[in-house]
Amino acid sequence: RKKFTSIGSAGKPFKGIFDGNGFEIIGLYIDISYVEYQGLFGYADTGSEIKNLKISGSIAGGNKSGAVAGYTNGLISGCEVNCPVTIAWTHYHGGIAGYAGVNSIISNCNASGTIEGSECVGGIAGYTEGKITECNSDKTITGVKKVGGIAGYAAGTGAEISNCSFSGTVLDVNNFYTGGIAGQTDGLITGCAVN
Repeated sequence: RKKFTSIGSAGKPFKGIFDGNGFEIIGLYIDISYVEYQGLFGYADTGSEIKNLKISGSIAGGNKSGAVAGYTNGLISGCEVNCPVTIAWTHYHGGIAGYAGVNSIISNCNASGTIEGSECVGGIAGYTEGKITECNSDKTITGVKKVGGIAGYAAGTGAEISNCSFSGTVLDVNNFYTGGIAGQTDGLITGCAVN
């Protein structure tokens, strides 16, 4: 298998619009266990849009790794992910995005498969300061601290998780901040369900 190099980095972030038009990327393969910002998009900055995309494959990265984006401060919508995300027991790992900034919106996304990490591990986002809405996760999620079915940590009073559902399994090795929707939150959770 040929390893994929993530689109965008902290030094050269992705700032455009990517519309997958409902097509699927099959066999996305990333294996850089200790390098941060890993995903189809490594670093998607403010103003970016990633939408209407399906992904299957296997991802292993360092801090801030997720199937669609390692880091996002823009919009991710209409994405469907079915692949394991395994991140060498580092931090901020999510089925859709590893780390979602204050301007981020993740909406109408679905994530299934497995995800493993250390601190801040979530079925949709490992860590979010933004909004997650109308998303579903049925992942098996394993971590040691701040582990949640939708978000590991919804940080800051502006963080919001709404109308999301989780039907997978959350395994927190240390039983330290664990939840069906969020492991820990400073913000608002509304209209969500754990099945």
